[in-house]
Amino acid sequence: MERKYYTPTIKFMSKPIEINKAKEIANEYNYDEVIILAIDNENRKQHVTTFGKKKSECIDAANIGNEIKRLMGWPEESCNAKPDMTHKIEE
Repeated sequence: MERKYYTPTIKFMSKPIEINKAKEIANEYNYDEVIILAIDNENRKQHVTTFGKKKSECIDAANIGNEIKRLMGWPEESCNAKPDMTHKIEE
């Protein structure tokens, strides 16, 4: 049986972690992509933030974030995020 971590009472997109925070982690630790999964068990909230330095890495990170959401059992309509890419990225 496939284990799902989502239950209908989980609230998605609680207090969002801003992309700039993921960018700070990427810069400080010299990573090209950062994917953050945050879970607040007490309030039953989850959030995913992704960042990539280059356009292709933004897309990769967003796709990984979507797969994490699927693994966690999020509704499919929440698992198709596209990269924001409003931050300055390398081509």
